[in-house]
This record gives sequence, C-alpha cells and structure tokens, in this order.
Amino acid sequence: MRQPTYGNDTLRLFSIGSAVAGIFGLALLYVLIDKHIIQPLVQLIQDIQQVARGDFDTSITVYESADEVGALSRSAREMKSQLVARIHEAERFEQGINYAGHAIYITDADGVIEYVNPSFEDITKYSAAEAIGQTPSILKSGQQSESYYDELWGTILDGDVWEDKEIINRRKNGELFYADETIAPITDRNDELVGFVATMIDRTEQQIHQQQTQALSRVLRHNLRTRLNLIDGYASEILAADDPSTCIDYAQDIRTQARRMVELGNKANQTVKKVADTVQEDAVSVSETIESVAAAQRRRFPEATIKTDVPPSQLAVVVDIETVLEELVENALEHNDQARPKVTIRVSNQRADSTAPTVRITIEDNGPGIPRNERRVLREGEETPLLHGSGLGLWMVYWIVTRGGGDISIEERDSRGTRVILRLPQQSAATPHDTCEH
Repeated sequence: MRQPTYGNDTLRLFSIGSAVAGIFGLALLYVLIDKHIIQPLVQLIQDIQQVARGDFDTSITVYESADEVGALSRSAREMKSQLVARIHEAERFEQGINYAGHAIYITDADGVIEYVNPSFEDITKYSAAEAIGQTPSILKSGQQSESYYDELWGTILDGDVWEDKEIINRRKNGELFYADETIAPITDRNDELVGFVATMIDRTEQQIHQQQTQALSRVLRHNLRTRLNLIDGYASEILAADDPSTCIDYAQDIRTQARRMVELGNKANQTVKKVADTVQEDAVSVSETIESVAAAQRRRFPEATIKTDVPPSQLAVVVDIETVLEELVENALEHNDQARPKVTIRVSNQRADSTAPTVRITIEDNGPGIPRNERRVLREGEETPLLHGSGLGLWMVYWIVTRGGGDISIEERDSRGTRVILRLPQQSAATPHDTCEH
C-alpha cells in the first residue's frame, strides 16, 4: 500500500488558499477603487457634462477626501462657480447693450460685422441676420469722400478712437440719417488688434430741427420785415393823405399785407408739421401718385395743361412724393404768368455704374422761373445772413426729399421756365403701368 502524501496536499491547499485570498483581495481592491475613485469620477463627469450643456443649476458633487479625487472635485466646483459668475456678468453686459438707446455693432479686425444690438436694427432698418457678415459699408451714403474713410481707417488701425458727430449714413430703405458715431479698436491681452466696437446715435431729428429753425427764422424775419415796412409806408401815406378814397386804397393794401403775414405764419406751421409727419415707412407707387396729383391739380387749375409721362413698369420709392409733387406743381401753376400755364411730369429710372437704382422725376413748367438765390439756398442746404430764400414750400420739398435719401436740383430751361429734378432711391418694380399723357 502507498503511504499518504501529506506534504503535497498541504502544499495544494496552501496554493488554493493563496489564490482565493488573492482573488478576494483583488475583489476588495476593485470595490475600493470603484467606490472611492471610479464612482466619484463618473459622478464628476456627469456633473460637468450637465454644466457644459447649460444646466447651471446642477451642483458639482464635492468629495471632502484629501486625495486627488477630492482635490479634483473641489477644483471643478470652483471652476463652475467662476464660469457661472462670468456668464451672469456677460448676460448683464448683453442686456445693457440690447437695451441701450444707441446703436452698437462689433466687427472683427477686417471690419466684418459680428454683432449688432436691437437699436442698430431700429436705426439702420437692417436686421441682425442681414448685417452680420457684411461690413459697415452697407451704411455708406456717398456723402463722405474716400479720403474721409481713409482717415477713419488710419485712425482706428493706429489704435486710436474715431469720432464724428455729423456723419451722414443711409438706412436700408434708402433714407439718409445724421449720426454721432464713435469707433474704437478692441485688443487682446497681448495688445493685438482683434476687432472694433462702434456706437451710433441717430441725430437726424436734431439736424432737421436745426435746419428748420434756421430757415424759418430767416424766411419769417425777411418776409415779415418786408411786409411790415410796406404797412408802415401805407400808414404814413394815410396820415399824410387828404383824399378819403386814397386812405381807403392804402387801408386795403394794409389789409392785404396783414393777410399775407397770416398766410405766411400758417405756411410755416404747415411746413413744420408736414415734414414731421412725412417719414414714409412703406413704398409708394410713383406713377399712381403722379397721376393722382396731376388729376387734382387739373381740377384746381382748369386753364392749365398738365402732362404726365411715366414708364411702362411700376416704380416705387419710400418718400412722401405726394406732398412734394403737390407743392412743386402748385407752385409752378400759382406763379405762372402765362395765359396757358403748362407743367410736364416725366419719370425714368436709372442706374449709374455701381450705384443703387434711382427714380428720376422731372417737373418742367413755362413760368417765370425760380430766383437764382432760391436755387442756391437749396443747393447749399442752409441759410446764411447774406443768402436766404423767401419760400417755405421749397424748403419743405428739400427736407422731405433729402430725408428720404434723394436729392433735388433746379435748372432754368433753355426756352422759358424751370426744370426741377428729383432723384430718389428706387425700392421695387411692380405691375406694368401704361404711359399716360393728357
């Protein structure tokens, strides 16, 4: 018989026990690693992902252990706290910009617009989607020279702030507006240029009011002084006259001048009101408006010949041309010294080189013409002590047309009479319209 091998069995049992102990130790180690390292890390990752998705109400789980996991959780909590503080600061800053009464836009270093606030949209009529990706050149009115923009860019590229209190820009609808504009460079921590920020205040109303005050003051002073001098002269003649009939004639002259003074005051009030009320929001048909005005003036002046010549296609502008045409046609007929007053209104559209489409309206008459100084006042765009116009109607036309982004010129015809040319930004072409001539 073989004898039992106790030594080998003991060795096997020891080996098995060691293996079981090793497995148990590994299992315990895994449990400890899972509990103190893997689970905390998974929880941290989930918390950070929630914050990354914008859920700033999520709390970062903090482990108070002194090991690396505890330090990492505390760092994550601090980072989240700083991130939320920065976001709230940015939100307050954005809210302040959004509710600012001034237009604000930001560009990159090449001048490409990256951000505009709601006031920019209100003032320029460009939506954020239309402006972003463009350059501020979309606002160029053509009223400033290229040297002006060279100086502007030279200033801001040198790191200085540019400011102009009377720049003339153009809205999307073609309307011109005066602005107080400031442009400043933006630099990073290394003082490298990364973009520009600009603020813009619409000064159009103040500018128009200034022109109105200046023009109305000089026109009223000139005309009232002239009529008061006449009244004073007539009164002196009455005092010196012995013949009652002569006194009656001079009294009638005084009444006439007084009535004209009242009419002038009413005209001044009407001019201010019409200019204030004629900011056109929607496009109007040029041809239909012309025909309507012509028909009304034919009824008022049946002895006059009023012809219209409009193109087959419908043209539209965002200007109160009804008020403009009424004033110009009425003025041409009221002051016409011919037995058969004639007025012709012609329309054409033109595109000069790279400029925007323009509607050209020409009003011609066979009257005595507009005085040279009247034409010069409108050309200069302002009154001076030695240069003033006597008519408020032309000023009203000037303000409405220029405010709508157009211009006006007045010429003498070769034969006799006046030619007034209006150039207005074209908005759109509509349905065909037959040419009418009467």
